[in-house]
Amino acid sequence: MVYYLLLILASLLFGAQFMAVKAYEKLGGQGVNASAKFSAVSCLFAFFIFFFANGCRLQFSTFSVVVALLFAAVGIACNIAGLKTLALGDIAVYSLFMMLGGMMVPFLYGVVFLKEPISGWGIAGLVLLTVALVLPVFGKKKGKGNALFYVLCVALFVLNGLSSTLSKIHQVDGRGVGTLDFTVLIFGIQCVLAGAVWLTTKLFAKKKPPVPVPAEGESDAAKHLKKMIVGTLLCGLFFAAMNGTATFLQVLSAKYVNATAQYPIITGGTLVFSAILGRIIYKEKLSKLKILQIAVSCVATVLFVF
Repeated sequence: MVYYLLLILASLLFGAQFMAVKAYEKLGGQGVNASAKFSAVSCLFAFFIFFFANGCRLQFSTFSVVVALLFAAVGIACNIAGLKTLALGDIAVYSLFMMLGGMMVPFLYGVVFLKEPISGWGIAGLVLLTVALVLPVFGKKKGKGNALFYVLCVALFVLNGLSSTLSKIHQVDGRGVGTLDFTVLIFGIQCVLAGAVWLTTKLFAKKKPPVPVPAEGESDAAKHLKKMIVGTLLCGLFFAAMNGTATFLQVLSAKYVNATAQYPIITGGTLVFSAILGRIIYKEKLSKLKILQIAVSCVATVLFVF
């Protein structure tokens, strides 16, 4: 039961991380370069947080490094593909494929490859959670009907599912290092990869001619730059704390909780907490359909405990 509570706490933290992302976007952080920069900064913070939490020690094995490298690469690819998907179509369809992938891929992996049992309550919870995820589509316009949009949606389904599955693979394999060591490896490698993407996009981006700034406006430009730097660091630090702790709890629980229960709980819980926090912090309106979605998700998440 303790590990189920840790999963619910991880869901709360995953929901809270979206508040940092939204705050960063409000500062003007948009596009592949901005996304990679934010990822590099937040992963750098997370790396040091967990490196110090691990007593400034780091154990690694070839197996753990390979899995962490794949985990980090999948995470960055998912972020980049997600930005392009949102530019082409409806966020409701984008969210649907992302969350279903994060739930269904590790669920099927647990059933097929790990031979994990699933109860009738779990099946009922899976059905209800799928219904909850599909509900927003009925309240929003459909995404643009072009092939690229749906190809990217399928890619997001697979990528987000692979991310969850990789953490499960590492935890059940005897060649893996401890949870803290693996978490440090993930963020360290992802920081390097995101930094490489950031620098690459910056080097090959089309240079825009400098905009002349009046003498009286120089102080305002300096203030804006300072606001961007401080804002990025604060958002990155908060995101690192939330995402890093949630990732650690998720990886820790993967060793003791079946994938058939773990990832549906994470999916349903994140859905619920992100909606509630969005309402509290950003005053986002909750439609009747959204309230119904939260209620169904709560019921579905509870069923997976049995």
